[in-house]
Amino acid sequence: KRAGRGTLAAEVIDAQGRVLHRWSSQKQQPDWSETFMVSDLPPGQYFLQLIINNERRVLTFVKL
Repeated sequence: KRAGRGTLAAEVIDAQGRVLHRWSSQKQQPDWSETFMVSDLPPGQYFLQLIINNERRVLTFVKL
């Protein structure tokens, strides 16, 4: 497999460590773009965990 293609999993996790949303898909292109709707989340700090071909990245965001 070329880098950037393969299995992608995403999770939105709250400050208490609970997984609130989970998505997964197969990436067919090296570049990937997705919109995550968070309108149903209450204000607070959250983590977006991305796992792409077993490589894990965690981003933090705040919903106002």
